[in-house]
Amino acid sequence: MIELKTLITKYCRPFLNGEVNAFENVLKARKETVKNYDFKLIEEKAVKAWKNGNYDEVIMLYKSIKKDLTPIQEKRLSLSLKKIRKQ
Repeated sequence: MIELKTLITKYCRPFLNGEVNAFENVLKARKETVKNYDFKLIEEKAVKAWKNGNYDEVIMLYKSIKKDLTPIQEKRLSLSLKKIRKQ
């Protein structure tokens, strides 16, 4: 088991040293972690929708993260939009 001293040294050093931005840095890291988690969940749902031919859901999910789409995700979004227009 990890000792308390090791944990404090690893994670609390900026606070113990009185660094002004310590709390802001923790909040920024937490926000990024949540964003990555949300992105992963959206991608899992979008891939499932894509495989099931649920193009409305693909569009809705990918539009929610449009600015962060990978080239493959952009292509899926584009194809989903085309398929919806043909219906």
